[in-house]
Amino acid sequence: MNFLKVFINFFSTITLGIVFVCAVNMSLSSGYDVPDSVLWQVLLSGFITSIMTSIGAFVFTAINTKIKLVAAVVIHYALMSVIMISLGVWFDWLNFDIKGIVMMLISVAVVYLIAFLLNYYIIKKEAEGINIALEKHNKRNQ
Repeated sequence: MNFLKVFINFFSTITLGIVFVCAVNMSLSSGYDVPDSVLWQVLLSGFITSIMTSIGAFVFTAINTKIKLVAAVVIHYALMSVIMISLGVWFDWLNFDIKGIVMMLISVAVVYLIAFLLNYYIIKKEAEGINIALEKHNKRNQ
């Protein structure tokens, strides 16, 4: 796997998820004007979480059991939550109280789901393309 390709893939899917969650949250908060700095904060949040996710993708490639996979996902979610809660406090996206933390945990879960579904679709399409190429190759060599 090429780290840059993996990073770009995660950056695009994670940042899209963050933008979606921000749009929903801002739509629910009536009368909220979006400061210009939020765009840079979203990009920085996407960058930091994508770097960590890309590193994790290489570290956890040797996972071969369901229990280890579930443990890796839980650890990754916890790490993403800590990062996003920290960034959320720094960017003044949330109050550091139970309600603010719970809202960020839910937001991270939604971003996690969006990124997972998008990456699943991308990987599925790549696998289908590889299978078609293999079938063509096998037919030529018979």
